[in-house]
Amino acid sequence: MRCPPLGRVFLFVAHLLACVALAPVTQACGQPRDALATYVASYSFTANWFSGNGSLRATGYHLDVSTSSSFSSYVPGYQNLNVGNATSRSVTGLNPSTAYYYRVQPYRGVNACGSYSTPVYVTTLSPTGPPAVITDRATYIASYSARLKNTVDPHGLTTTVYFQYGTSTNYGLTTAIQSKTGDTYQNVVATIGGLTASTTYHFRIVATNSAGTRYGADQTVTTLSPPVVPFDFNGDGKTDYVLQNVSTRQTALWYLNNNTFLGGASGPTIPASWSLVDVADFNGEGKPDYALFNPTTRQTAIWYMNNNALIGGAYGPTLPSGWSLVATGDFNNDSKPDYVLHNASTRQTAIWYLNNNVLAGGVVGPTLPVGWSLAGVADFNGDGYPDYLLFNSSTRQTAIWYLNNNVLSSGLYGPTLPVGWTVVGVADFNGDGKPDYALYSSAMQQTAVWYLNNNALTSGAFGPSLPANWSLIAP
Repeated sequence: MRCPPLGRVFLFVAHLLACVALAPVTQACGQPRDALATYVASYSFTANWFSGNGSLRATGYHLDVSTSSSFSSYVPGYQNLNVGNATSRSVTGLNPSTAYYYRVQPYRGVNACGSYSTPVYVTTLSPTGPPAVITDRATYIASYSARLKNTVDPHGLTTTVYFQYGTSTNYGLTTAIQSKTGDTYQNVVATIGGLTASTTYHFRIVATNSAGTRYGADQTVTTLSPPVVPFDFNGDGKTDYVLQNVSTRQTALWYLNNNTFLGGASGPTIPASWSLVDVADFNGEGKPDYALFNPTTRQTAIWYMNNNALIGGAYGPTLPSGWSLVATGDFNNDSKPDYVLHNASTRQTAIWYLNNNVLAGGVVGPTLPVGWSLAGVADFNGDGYPDYLLFNSSTRQTAIWYLNNNVLSSGLYGPTLPVGWTVVGVADFNGDGKPDYALYSSAMQQTAVWYLNNNALTSGAFGPSLPANWSLIAP
């Protein structure tokens, strides 16, 4: 029986769909979008391209480089070069002052699955000439410091480089001059300190060689808001003393304005077998808390404070045998204080990362030399990471170990203390954003503040004298 016209159309469409469903599927993948070359030098450049999206994304690319826009010939080593699933490739071994073209073809598995990208034209630099600069963003931004980073190609001539920076495009300040040679792009890094919190700064790189001077594009960086003063109990933005009575185990807070005593209040009494080690804001409410340690049970605890009032407490992690809690500080930049541990036998230190009173992880820190102890933790060089303050009770010498998280990067000697004095801790007493030494003489019951600029002593002042039977615990 013959099908009516509508039936014939239906059968034809059904047959066509069936044929399409049974036919082999042709591989396809998205075309790489056009891009451009970067880091162009005399003998090299970086080829870049953008990948396809979603299910059309290629699994890899073949790269061609030629001196001809028709790709009738190829640069040795760059014909159908398999670069994997990368979206950039450094092309080297080129000639200066020469025009080149590059293109990529995507593939899926081992088979080509798309046409070539639009060829990209690039001309290498002359053998020598003015430096080339690339502007990057600032990193390690803190309240009073930041790390500037740019990239420079000396272009075959010895080149001097430095950063200009300031609160406007007039700049006004410069970093130390660095020297670069060669004909490849190299990082130029400088840390600037002594900045003002919550302030926007402009910066740019300046590169000069015998062929000329080049300026990087203006960039801006905004410093962070002022940090919470770790030892500010009454919320006036100034460092306070924490005292303890050696007989009654009573604590007390002495409110200071720099080195001047303003008033005091009684704090909680520390239980027997426990010691008050340090002060930090563990629960993130903006008020310093007590960090306690029991050397017999190895248990730690946190007492949450509201000024001088104990409002709650929680046990922290228990330390392994041989280890003691000696300090606190935010080493991994998560805005949460961490424990610093010390093993008296091996002299090893360790950092335990905390989330309030909960152990979140840990790493090994540097080992202290014989005769030295850890006296405090603070960011002395303004790179946003706390450093170790060491003290040698025999020589009275201090030293600063600069850390990047748990890694020791370098160290410098600090000032030597007079006989009879010890460094109890570090804090910013005069509000200049730089940590100072808190000193104590048990014989005289006298306190003092030594004002520092990094590791250099700039001046000092006596603080208040303590009553009999009281000792300075922090900072």
